[in-house]
Amino acid sequence: MKNYFLVLISNLLCLIYSDAVCDKATLLAELRQDLADNNILDCLRIINPPHNHEEDMTQSNLRLAAQWESDCAFEADYDWQATIKEQLGIGSLVSDDGDPVENDFPDQADMCEIIRAAYASNKFPEMGNILTKINPDFIDLIECVGDKAQT
Repeated sequence: MKNYFLVLISNLLCLIYSDAVCDKATLLAELRQDLADNNILDCLRIINPPHNHEEDMTQSNLRLAAQWESDCAFEADYDWQATIKEQLGIGSLVSDDGDPVENDFPDQADMCEIIRAAYASNKFPEMGNILTKINPDFIDLIECVGDKAQT
C-alpha cells in the first residue's frame, strides 16, 4: 500500500502542469525547510516576521528558508483536486492544523498542500496523521518515478 501511494504521488509530479520543474531533491528540501521553521507544513510562499516578538538571527533564517520559493512553489491554474481525490483517495485538502477545507490556498504551494493532505489522510501510516505533530522522517518515504532528467 505504501509503495502504491508513493508511486501515485510521483505521478502527480508529472500530471500537474506548470512551467516549473519541481524535482524530487527540491521538493524534499522545501518540505524539510518548512518543517524546520515551526514543525508545521504551512506551505507559505511569503512568511512575514512575527509581530509579537523580535526574532533572533537563527529564527529569522529558518523563517526565510521555510518560504516556498523554488520551482515546487507553483500555483496550478486548473482543478487538480479531483485528480488527488480520485487517484490518491484523499477526501479533502486540509489547513496547516488539519481542518478540512473546500479549496486550496492561493498563498500556499500546491505541491506542499498535496503532501500535507496526504499526511493528514494517513497515507504515511507509520508516521501518524496529526499535522501538529509531524514526524519529519516521513519525507524520506517520498519516492519519484523516472530518471533524474525527468520532472
